[in-house]
Amino acid sequence: MVKVYCLGSSISGDELALQFVGKRISGFDFVKYSGEVCEEMVVMDVVKGVSEIVVLGLDEFLARNPVTVHDFDYGTELRLRMAVGEIKEVKVICLPFGWSYDQVCDGLKNKTYIK
Repeated sequence: MVKVYCLGSSISGDELALQFVGKRISGFDFVKYSGEVCEEMVVMDVVKGVSEIVVLGLDEFLARNPVTVHDFDYGTELRLRMAVGEIKEVKVICLPFGWSYDQVCDGLKNKTYIK
C-alpha cells in the first residue's frame, strides 16, 4: 500500500485531493499531509494546465507556477526537507483542475501511476 499525502485548500476546485483522505483505492492509502515525511514521498494535488492525471517530480510541479499559497508553502517545505536529507524523492500525482471525485477514482483505477 502506497501512502499518498493529500494537499489542498478550501478554495473551490483545490479541495479535490482532500476528498480522498481516509480512503484506500487501487493500492493507495490517502492521508492528509500534516508535516510527517518519509524518504520517498508521494503527494497528490490539483494542478491547473494538465488534462489527465500525471506524475511529476517536485521541481517539475513547482515550475508550473503554483496557483495558491499552499502550493508554494508545501513545495518550499518539501524542498528544504530534501536539502537536509529527510526526504530523498517526492512524486506529485497531479489532478486536473475541474475534475470530479469520480473522474479521479476512474483514472486511478485504470492506470498505474506509482510503482
